[in-house]
Amino acid sequence: MERTNSRFEWIDYARFAAALSVMSYHYLVNGIRNGKLTGIGPFEGAGALFQYGYLGVPLFFMISGFVIMSSARSGSPVKFVISRVFRLWPAFVFCMTLTSIVLAIWPSPLMPISAGQYFVNLTMIPTSFGWPVVDGVYWTLKTEIIFYASVLAILSLNLISYAQIIVEIWIAWLIVSFAVWGGHGFLGGYDAFFAAGCSFYFMYQDGFSPRTLLATSACAVMGLCVAELPTTDFINATYGPTLSRYVVGVIVLGFFVVFLGMKASRAESKPLPFARQIGALTYPMYLLHAYIGYTLMSRFGSSDRPLFTVFIMAVAVLIASYLVARFVELPVQRLRPVAERGLSMLLRPARGTTPSEQPEA
Repeated sequence: MERTNSRFEWIDYARFAAALSVMSYHYLVNGIRNGKLTGIGPFEGAGALFQYGYLGVPLFFMISGFVIMSSARSGSPVKFVISRVFRLWPAFVFCMTLTSIVLAIWPSPLMPISAGQYFVNLTMIPTSFGWPVVDGVYWTLKTEIIFYASVLAILSLNLISYAQIIVEIWIAWLIVSFAVWGGHGFLGGYDAFFAAGCSFYFMYQDGFSPRTLLATSACAVMGLCVAELPTTDFINATYGPTLSRYVVGVIVLGFFVVFLGMKASRAESKPLPFARQIGALTYPMYLLHAYIGYTLMSRFGSSDRPLFTVFIMAVAVLIASYLVARFVELPVQRLRPVAERGLSMLLRPARGTTPSEQPEA
């Protein structure tokens, strides 16, 4: 094994790039198409480029598979649960509350909000209870949580040492189910990207091998066939044939090439300036940008200077994301050790064991 605990700072840059591409897609393309962003646009030149920005989502999922497998392999079930709860829920509650306030002050029939919807959204999985999400981008959170629950099950059953075999079986099942009955997995069709991230983690730890190269190659093909090419066809059928399947294929395969290239060039562990700070912006940026941005730009944007309006909104979102990371997420993270000890004490009588003290990656 080449490494056991390394921080891959380029991942923070990649995560930020994915968030920025999604935000650009929403502001320059999707918000205008679906009528939630009015008074500015359309952006023909920029829109033609950023209409592919939705592909930041599968990149997010690849990164999530990579990071979560790293976290799971270097901790206990208790540490894993606490890390996920403290990482996701406090910032989500703050950003969702802010979004709800903005939507209540400036209501839109396309972005409804109610007290019941707000409280059910506190679960992060409101659609499981028949309620819509407060902000359309929150749909990815349920997919992430299902993946986390699957990893937690592996951890709890003491099967984490077999994680690579389990992921390979998962990939094989995806291929067979898709080929035989058109199955799409259990993560909304995005299984291949999570599995790819896990497989790249194994590659980064153990080096190149036929099994990791085969696994990641299979994930690239399945990710395109099951998720991204059908999504492209759906968007073209809904809004007109502006997306190229070839461009989509090149971009998605490019994600895999980047992961491979960073490993092959031995640059994967190279320190990068402000990586942690940039990475910290990503989650609040994703949570805040969409419906708040649509509402504020529709109300106060300039139709004469639409690109300037988008730029100012993007800067405002970045500033707000920094404030959330600094004054919401950071203080909450300091409480994690206390929560870990408390949960460990509650579970100790039933489990009869003490959680591992190995530091989390």
